[in-house]
Amino acid sequence: MPVLVVPEVSKVLSPEEELKRLEEEAISLGMSHEELAKIQAIGRCPAQIRIRIELLKHWISRYAQR
Repeated sequence: MPVLVVPEVSKVLSPEEELKRLEEEAISLGMSHEELAKIQAIGRCPAQIRIRIELLKHWISRYAQR
């Protein structure tokens, strides 16, 4: 009997979920709570969340180059 193999689909994160994941990753890599608070102070509207995501990605990539 034929078997249908369905490839695993990775979950697409909402911007809020991605932001939370990046914040947790940055803290685990050594970002201070003061640095994180400055990024969080930017705001919570969609455009501000995108800015926060980009700042966290930039910080994480800089950390990875050390």
